[in-house]
Amino acid sequence: MISLAMRGLDRRNTIKRKHASEARMAGQVLKCCGLWRPLSWTSWKKMTYSGFSLVSLMIVIITALLVLIAVCQMSFNDDLFAENVFLMFALINATSKAANVLLFRGRFIALLNMVANERWSKLWSDEELEIRAKCDKTIRKISVYFTTAVFVAILLRVIAPLVDLFVKGEIRLPVNAYCPCDIRNPSCYWMLYWQQAIGTGIATLIHAAKDCLICAFLLQTCSYLEILKRRIVSIPGLIASERNCGNSGNIQEMEKRLISGCVEDHDNIFL
Repeated sequence: MISLAMRGLDRRNTIKRKHASEARMAGQVLKCCGLWRPLSWTSWKKMTYSGFSLVSLMIVIITALLVLIAVCQMSFNDDLFAENVFLMFALINATSKAANVLLFRGRFIALLNMVANERWSKLWSDEELEIRAKCDKTIRKISVYFTTAVFVAILLRVIAPLVDLFVKGEIRLPVNAYCPCDIRNPSCYWMLYWQQAIGTGIATLIHAAKDCLICAFLLQTCSYLEILKRRIVSIPGLIASERNCGNSGNIQEMEKRLISGCVEDHDNIFL
C-alpha cells in the first residue's frame, strides 16, 4: 500500500520539483558577484572567472579600506561618524562572507547536495507535498523580497550623487570615504564614483545572497524535520491499515522497514 501511494505521488513530485531550486536566486547573485563558479565550466572559463572573483573581492576590500581611513580621520562629534563606522563594519563583514564562500565552497556544495537528496523527492502523502510546497514558496518570497529591497536601496544610494551633480551641481560620492585625489577633477571623480558604486553594490549583494542562502538551508531543514515528524506519527496508522487489509503476516517486516527509513531520513538531515 505504501509503495503504491509513493508511486502515485512520484509524477507529481517530479513535475512540481523539476524547476525548483531553494538556492537558485542566491546562487545567481553570488555568481554575478564573482563568488560562485559553475561546476560545469571548462578550464579557460575557470581561469577567467577566477580573475573576475579576484577583481570583485579587491574592489570590496579597497572600498572598506578607504572607509576605514575616513573613519580614522573623523572626530567623534562628526555627524557622519556613526554612519561611516556602520558602513565600515558592513564592508568588512561582506569581505568576510565572500572569503567564507570562496574558501568553504565544498561545504556549501555538500549542503546543496543534502537539500537535493533523492530520498526527499519521494514523498508519502499529499500532506508532505503541502509541507514542501509551503516551504519552497516561503523561500522564494523571502529571496525575491529581500534581494529586491536591497537592490533598490543600493541603486538609490548610487543614483543620489548623480542627481546632486547634474541637478544641483554639488559634487558628492556615494560613500563618505577617503579620497586619494581631488574629486573636483572629473577623471578622479568618475574613477572613485564607479569604484565606490561597484564596491558597495557587490558588498550589499553579497550580504543579501549569503543571508538568503542560509535562510533557505534553515527553512528546508525545518521542512524535512516536519516531514519526518509526519512519517513517524503516521507509522501506527499505516500498520493498522495493513492489518485491516489482512496482511498481518508482514506487519513486523513493514514496521521495521518504516522505522529504518525514518532513522535514515534523520541521519540524512544531520549527518
